[in-house]
Amino acid sequence: MNRSHATIRCTALLGLLCLCAPFAACQAEPPESHERDEWAAVMWGEQKIGYAHLTAQPEDEGELTGLTRMAIEVTARLSDMGVPMDMDISIVQWIDPETGRPVRVEAVIPTGEEPTRKTIVFTEDKAQVTRQSYDGESTYEIDLPTDAPLVGDLVFLTLGPVEPHEAAVYYNLLTDRLQLAKTTLAQTGDGGWIVRGNFSGGAYALELDPEWRLTRGTGVMGIAFDVQPEEQARDLGSDDYLPPAEFGLGVATARPLPDPRTVESLTVTVAGLQLEGGVPQIDGRQSVEDLGDGRYRVTVHTRGIEQVSGPYMGFPVPEDLDVYLGAGPFIDSAAPAVAEAAEEVVAGMDDAARAAEALNAWVDERMVFGGIMDTARTGTQILESTRGVCRDYAALYAAMARSVGIPSRLCTGLVYARDGFYLHTWAESWLGEENGWVPLDPTRSGRPVDATHITFLRGDVESVWRVMEVVGALEVEVEDVQTQR
Repeated sequence: MNRSHATIRCTALLGLLCLCAPFAACQAEPPESHERDEWAAVMWGEQKIGYAHLTAQPEDEGELTGLTRMAIEVTARLSDMGVPMDMDISIVQWIDPETGRPVRVEAVIPTGEEPTRKTIVFTEDKAQVTRQSYDGESTYEIDLPTDAPLVGDLVFLTLGPVEPHEAAVYYNLLTDRLQLAKTTLAQTGDGGWIVRGNFSGGAYALELDPEWRLTRGTGVMGIAFDVQPEEQARDLGSDDYLPPAEFGLGVATARPLPDPRTVESLTVTVAGLQLEGGVPQIDGRQSVEDLGDGRYRVTVHTRGIEQVSGPYMGFPVPEDLDVYLGAGPFIDSAAPAVAEAAEEVVAGMDDAARAAEALNAWVDERMVFGGIMDTARTGTQILESTRGVCRDYAALYAAMARSVGIPSRLCTGLVYARDGFYLHTWAESWLGEENGWVPLDPTRSGRPVDATHITFLRGDVESVWRVMEVVGALEVEVEDVQTQR
């Protein structure tokens, strides 16, 4: 089983949970909204995989009395290699009914045997975060903007649209980052409404009737809400029901590939990819032809760190690559624990390529693959927990490589496994002008980065969610495969 299967499933469901971005721009005035108690079937195409419950009502207890309490809970029944797995996700937020500003958020996110629990308390200029998970408890603060209004998720469903602001932002509880709210509202011919936008969980569209009641929502990876009566929505059939075997594929392909370790060159046509700036060209590895309308012909060649030598450790780095050498969001290369671990691994090494190879292998050997998605974590947190998904492996590698002077960043895209392409994250390091950017995959360090690694975005830890925003209804058609002779 490819290690990123569960990540894709949970990412899609989290995208569904967060299906509605905050309302930032309206084109018409909808009716005043009301309290909510709505149930919906969660659908994967024509297949029912779970149910969701959306509620909103005034809080009448404790210190949060007078705020609006909004909650969405999702229960999904999945299968992993034929083994049933129930997954429960919930997000509860308390918002100011006058402004739509969040005051408190409580979330439960599946991460394996034990979920991650996250509480966020908003003050005027800070978000105070408490995270409890398999790697212990941590608390930290995030600065809030003073020049842009903060709005909560889903507020337009119960409050109507808040006052439009071009620069309104919302808090992404997965990445602990503020993102620009991008939401539009349009009225349909029958008096209903459609709300569209992008969120960290992906593109979405919500359909509401003339009374502002939710009727249907669609989101990433083809997952949808179909509003139904409670009894019907909660009915998943027999206790031993499992979704079909193909559930969980990132992108199914009609033409299966041979063992990816034997694939030296792969050409595919990718459709449904609305990606700002297009698919990146990568010298010596990935060439791209923009076919228009979200379609690209991509040819990828295998390249591994094993094929590279030099430069010497401490080699000069151009100024325009400094951003990939210093600390960045979640890539805390200057943290003592990260720097000390990296120095120990590369001690005595003169060749930067061999140092990168050693760090890549060390991360894979030290880490235990586990969890489903979880929230983003720093290199220090990942190092301490020794457990994570592909994004965590890549982030820890990048932090350690940067700490010893090797510019590094994350790559997010697709990789082939079993019978389809899955979302995956790996890394790449810049090893001098002669070598350029060289890919490494610390989740599978014992093999070259094969030609089925199709890169969509290169950057930081948040690239995982940025890919979810743009993948849409992704299709991949295999055109040509060249294997080792």
